[in-house]
Formats: sequence, C-alpha cells, structure tokens
Amino acid sequence: MGRTQEAMLNLAYFRKEPRYSPEVRREMAEIEAAVQEHAACKGLHLWGMFFGSGNFIRLVIAFALFFFQQGSGQTSVDYYTPQIFNSVSHV
Repeated sequence: MGRTQEAMLNLAYFRKEPRYSPEVRREMAEIEAAVQEHAACKGLHLWGMFFGSGNFIRLVIAFALFFFQQGSGQTSVDYYTPQIFNSVSHV
C-alpha cells in the first residue's frame, strides 16, 4: 500500500533488530517480492492453467501418459513385486 518505511519499522520492532539491519532488509525484500509476484498473477484463473496458451497439449500428453501407464498394468507389477521376490527367495 506504499507504506514500506512503516512496514520496515514494524518488522524491525517485531524482530528486535535495528531498522537497517541485514536481516530486516532481507526479509523486507522477500515481502516486497512476494507482493509483486502476487500482483503479477492477478487475473489468472484455473481455466487458464489448463487451457491457456500451449497448456492444453501438455494436459493431453500428461493424461495420455497416465492413462496408458494404468492400462499397461505397471501399477500392479509395482504393487506385487516385493511379494514375488519374497516368494522366489524362499524357494
């Protein structure tokens, strides 16, 4: 909201550090970066994440990979492999 000096004073007070200590300045820089990142992401929606520019093909590829992995039975093999190896080693 444009009150960075006041924020820095409060941050220094809560951290029990001098106003311009490296820790307070570093944390204030992190806060300002997070605020800028939040402002840059404003207006993005879940719809855009899946169907935005170039994302739809990525979604289709990921879906196809997981679908065919499940259809190949790989999960069953992964699940039963320890039991199979245990039974083979006891023979």
